[in-house]
Amino acid sequence: MKKIFLLIIFFLFTFINAQSYEEKTIILQELLKDKKYCEAHKIFEQILNNENRNPYDFYYGAISSVNCNKPNQALDWLEMGVQKGLGSTKEEVDYLSNDEFF
Repeated sequence: MKKIFLLIIFFLFTFINAQSYEEKTIILQELLKDKKYCEAHKIFEQILNNENRNPYDFYYGAISSVNCNKPNQALDWLEMGVQKGLGSTKEEVDYLSNDEFF
């Protein structure tokens, strides 16, 4: 019974964290659209870690960092994004090279 209870708690926290992540990405989209980069950067600091699987999260985190005068953090997040597959095609590299945010 104790194991079942612990499993339920584990899955509940997993669901809450996933939902929280999704909610934060919606907020981040609005902040970046409104050019509130420093506010976005604070949220990216909470959600970006090596476990993220989406390289674009790191890319947008880097955009918030560079526009919030944190270029070292931007480079770190870009590097992590590359490790996750960011820029893996020529078209993607062309797009990123010409992005107005950088």
